[in-house]
Amino acid sequence: MEKKAGFLKRAIGFFIHPLGGKGKREEPVEEIPVPNVPPERPKRQLWGREFSLVDEGLAEDQVVAFVEGLMAKCRGLEEQQRHFLSLGSLTERAAIEADRAAAGIKSRAKAEAEAEAARIIADANQRVQQMIAEAKRNAQEASREEVQNILQTALRKAAIVEMQAKQQAQMFLLRSRDAIEGDLREEVKEAYYRLLSSLHNVLGEGNRIELEWKNKTSELRKRDTFELEGYEAVRSALSAEIARTSPLVSGEFETGVEMAGWMGKTGEGG
Repeated sequence: MEKKAGFLKRAIGFFIHPLGGKGKREEPVEEIPVPNVPPERPKRQLWGREFSLVDEGLAEDQVVAFVEGLMAKCRGLEEQQRHFLSLGSLTERAAIEADRAAAGIKSRAKAEAEAEAARIIADANQRVQQMIAEAKRNAQEASREEVQNILQTALRKAAIVEMQAKQQAQMFLLRSRDAIEGDLREEVKEAYYRLLSSLHNVLGEGNRIELEWKNKTSELRKRDTFELEGYEAVRSALSAEIARTSPLVSGEFETGVEMAGWMGKTGEGG
């Protein structure tokens, strides 16, 4: 009986713990769900940055060619900007030299005009002295009353001659000054308008590039092939580059303002 009881216990233990456990029932292990991670997209290194490639978008070769063309044009505009900044500095120096030249010309013209005016007045004084001497000679043969009349008449004529000489000298000075300043103003105006015309040409080129960008971008968006993720970032960077180049001509150029002020001062002096 004892043998049968031991056998039954072992049999019951085997069915309860088929793996030979020691009386403890193992709990089932709960599985942890693994998150569904999307596969990493392939990358392209373009213009110093990485772009993710996605389906159903723009053709890479077309986008690359287009953006590189726009960047080349932006670099060209930067070169033009540096050129016109240098031109503006050159024009400013030319304006300073023109001021100096104008001052020298005015000084020489004033000296020449004053010398001419002095000559006119000296000639008038000589004529006056001759008139007075002639009046004295005539007075020697006349009475005292007639002498006074002759001298007064001579003095009046001398005063008239002297006044006319001074007026003539003053008119000569004014004509000389107006002629010199008029020539200088015309030369400065021509240089200023030539510079302004060049700046307007640069502004037109910048606007044309911006319009070309918008048109080609709209055209490329209609195509369904291959897209560069981050393409809008490239567009924003290029737009910022164009915007940085455009202010050189969007308003009045700084040198042009200074030239305009200088021309206004010259006009007031005239």
